[in-house]
Amino acid sequence: MVRGPLLVNDKEIRASALRILRYCLNTPDDVHRFEDTCLPTIVVRIIDTNYDENSFEDRVQALKLIRWTVICICTQITHNFRKLLTVAPIYLPTCLITALISIIN
Repeated sequence: MVRGPLLVNDKEIRASALRILRYCLNTPDDVHRFEDTCLPTIVVRIIDTNYDENSFEDRVQALKLIRWTVICICTQITHNFRKLLTVAPIYLPTCLITALISIIN
């Protein structure tokens, strides 16, 4: 249901779809379902192919979605936010991690 708006060329629609997706992820089970639907690859596509300086809205929403998936996973595993980086990479989709690394480089 959310896959269609994520593939539209309009940046506002993509940003809204990413925002809705972020609001729907509340538990680690939701994050695992998100991973099973192959939506992380679409999120990576939004992050990687968005080079226009005027269209950062959907890229920001994609990064917020990645941050929220890490928080959802880690709040179930541990209540200590400092252990976030040691616990989260195990459960995060690898394509999201590589997208974050490519942004850093």
